Amino acid sequence: MSLNGLPYWCCTLGAVLVLSFCSNAQSNRTIIGPTVVCPGVFYSFSYSCDDCLNNNTWVVPVDWSVQTADSELVTSVASSGFIHVFSNLVSSGELVEDSIFVSLSETPQVSLQLPDTICSNQYLGFEYGQPNGGWMVGPGVEDQLIAGPSAGPGWHTYTYTWVSDAGCAGSAQDSIFMINALNLEPLITGADTVCAGSTNLYYVSSQNQSFTYTWQGPANWQIQDQGNAAWITAGSNNGQILVVGSNACEVIATTVIQIAVKFPPQIPQWVNFPTETICAGDTVLIAIDTQDGTHVNWGFGPWPVLNITDTSFRSIVGLGPGAITASRSNECGTSETTAIFLYGDICTAVNEVEENSWFVYPNPASKEIYFSQLPKGNAHYRIMDVSGRVIDTGLIASNRMNIQSINPGVYLLSITDEEITRSVYLVIE
Repeated sequence: MSLNGLPYWCCTLGAVLVLSFCSNAQSNRTIIGPTVVCPGVFYSFSYSCDDCLNNNTWVVPVDWSVQTADSELVTSVASSGFIHVFSNLVSSGELVEDSIFVSLSETPQVSLQLPDTICSNQYLGFEYGQPNGGWMVGPGVEDQLIAGPSAGPGWHTYTYTWVSDAGCAGSAQDSIFMINALNLEPLITGADTVCAGSTNLYYVSSQNQSFTYTWQGPANWQIQDQGNAAWITAGSNNGQILVVGSNACEVIATTVIQIAVKFPPQIPQWVNFPTETICAGDTVLIAIDTQDGTHVNWGFGPWPVLNITDTSFRSIVGLGPGAITASRSNECGTSETTAIFLYGDICTAVNEVEENSWFVYPNPASKEIYFSQLPKGNAHYRIMDVSGRVIDTGLIASNRMNIQSINPGVYLLSITDEEITRSVYLVIE
């Protein structure tokens, strides 16, 4: 066979087809390049000619993508077809043509189907990638294996690549979740001091989402298990909450939290209050026992108070009955309320006349009152209403006092001289 009247021969070296032409056994022309190619890959083709000018012209199918076309052709093959090259001989100027047929190979079909989960202490081979004989890229890949201990727990993505005999590569991806096979202790978050009967939330912030949890507590406690969280109602005794975590890798992790139980405060106990007759106008001390960590809720009654503390106060007792109450509170609740009842009495009878004592008249009165047998020297007076509120006070200047500015009602008039106080029941009309 001949081209342009010149004999030629053809030989195949691997995947490279070499076409040679000879002119009078002196001109050797050869196209060197692959005869089987892969889609989307650029290949180089060169032209060797002993007697050719360096003016090669390359011709390829119209759907090929050409990067370079001079002494060397660099092209991406989109379909099977011929590459043509044209050149002129130096010796004769004759135009010569050579060609090579290039076959396009298909992209290999590659798949990768990994298990959904494995334990992080396990190993996987490459047999999950098809066709066999490819290689894997991803976390923990070593010695033709996916090594769970090297990859660690969590989601990982792997790429499997396989190359055909023609050199065409295909790849596929898949992901796998590696369950933590390490004995990670779950951490319990929640209050370590609670009130008896209260319901509190406890939860586990685990580093391993694949754990399932079982909650345990004292026998008289109530537990509503909700996976990694639990609503727990405390009983009447201190105790501990135990969480047992397990996963598909047969790993068990346990942790414990100690819980102290508190209670509402006890009812206050009265430790100081008057038990005998109380004179209206007297100041008395009221006190209850001490309980740490509590707040006292006082009900002071109808009378003025002084010197209030956590456990005591002083009350100025007025006329008639009055109730004083007390209860205690803390974060767990409030105790029952306890009460004492006092009665402010008139310790000197109205208009009672004793030796060396004074009395007031008229009683009832509307405009003025008069004093009889006032003590010698300075004497002070104080007028209080039935609630113990001081209405008027001052120094007695004479045996007559104007009371028109005081509203009608029942009052306690007290006169003090030489640290002795006497009181009368005064009615103002």
